[in-house]
Amino acid sequence: MNEVTSLRNLFTMPKAAGSAGERLLEKALGDILQTGMYDTQYHLSSGTVDFVIKFKDCVVPIDSKLSLEDFNKLLSTNDNAEKRTHWKNFTAAVKKRIDETSKYILPGEKTTDFAMMYIASESVYYEAFVKNEHFGEPNSLMDYAMKKHVYPTSPQTIYPYLITILQGMKALKIEENAREILGKVNGLRNDFERFKGIYSIIIGHIEDAHKKHSNEAHTAITRLEQHISSLEHKGK
Repeated sequence: MNEVTSLRNLFTMPKAAGSAGERLLEKALGDILQTGMYDTQYHLSSGTVDFVIKFKDCVVPIDSKLSLEDFNKLLSTNDNAEKRTHWKNFTAAVKKRIDETSKYILPGEKTTDFAMMYIASESVYYEAFVKNEHFGEPNSLMDYAMKKHVYPTSPQTIYPYLITILQGMKALKIEENAREILGKVNGLRNDFERFKGIYSIIIGHIEDAHKKHSNEAHTAITRLEQHISSLEHKGK
């Protein structure tokens, strides 16, 4: 009996887990992202979200949520009828947390079209989103979250999400750099084309002038030669 009680206590979350969840989330963000890539207590028209990951033109909202009361009750009873009731209440509480997180999806305020919900307990995350069924019925919480464009994460699963986002940031940076380089190359090409046009005009003028002066010089020499020949003829 003591072993069962100890096991329950292991999975039972304290009431202060909410603030601890935010600290764990902040640590995870700091482990993967550089300073300046994320911000805390970010204000939107729908409220203040715990954290955002900052892209160049938008932010990804991340909120820390826990629904503990009914989860703890679910673990603390052996009565199946009570377990069903607590599971039903727990499901309703999780859906409410999903709805609360989805309100931070505001593309008009430059958020992404999805948000992330961080759950600081692996056991809560497992029961809510990993376990396929409860009491012989399918678990629909993940489907509900996806319909709301909310991605649930936990202390373990947050890292793959963050790494994926970081890679996306790097890819965007590379794309921006490539676009900047291409812009400079195009600028050089335009400068070269302008120079080539001006050069062609100048060369054209020089060639025209050369032809003109060559023709004039040839005419003058011919006339001078004729004049000399005329004088020589008169001298005879």
